[in-house]
Amino acid sequence: MAKTNAVRPKNYTDEMVAQMTEAYTANPNRETVDMLAKKLGKSVRSIIAKLSQKSRISRNTRSSLRGCITNSCKS
Repeated sequence: MAKTNAVRPKNYTDEMVAQMTEAYTANPNRETVDMLAKKLGKSVRSIIAKLSQKSRISRNTRSSLRGCITNSCKS
C-alpha cells in the first residue's frame, strides 16, 4: 500500500484563534468561554483546550474552568 500524505483540515481557523484570544484576554472568565463556544459552534472543553494550548489559560485556571464544566458551577 502506498502512503498518502493527506492533510487534515484545521479544526480552528487563524481568525477563530485570534477572536478567541482577543475575547478571553479582554475578559478572562467562564462566561467568555461559554460565549465563545456558542459563537464558534465548539464545545466549552474544546475552547478551554485551545486557549490552554495557546498559553492563554494557566494550568490552575484550566482546572478551575473544567471543574465548572463537571460541577455546573456559575460564578
